[in-house]
Amino acid sequence: MQKDTIERQFLRATISANLPFHWVEDPEVVELLFMLRTAAQKVTPSHRQLSGRLLDAEDEAVQKRVKKQLVGQYAVVASDGWKDDSRNSISGVNLSVGGK
Repeated sequence: MQKDTIERQFLRATISANLPFHWVEDPEVVELLFMLRTAAQKVTPSHRQLSGRLLDAEDEAVQKRVKKQLVGQYAVVASDGWKDDSRNSISGVNLSVGGK
């Protein structure tokens, strides 16, 4: 279904760009999407959908994919968190497998 694919891409773009979940409901963003495609208002997920069922579903899919790839592998996970000059929280996670 096209709506599911678009919702999933909204979540992936939100995470990739480190955007807050509510960005998808900003009037200027909605207007831009509406200009790009008149059906945008019908397929754009709300911030609750992004931070709820879509995030949960994508997390489950990623975990399954990573677990499948890591079977029998030696892996190291490192994480760190800090605040930037504007006091925004930043966190990072790194997964190394086979020295890569």
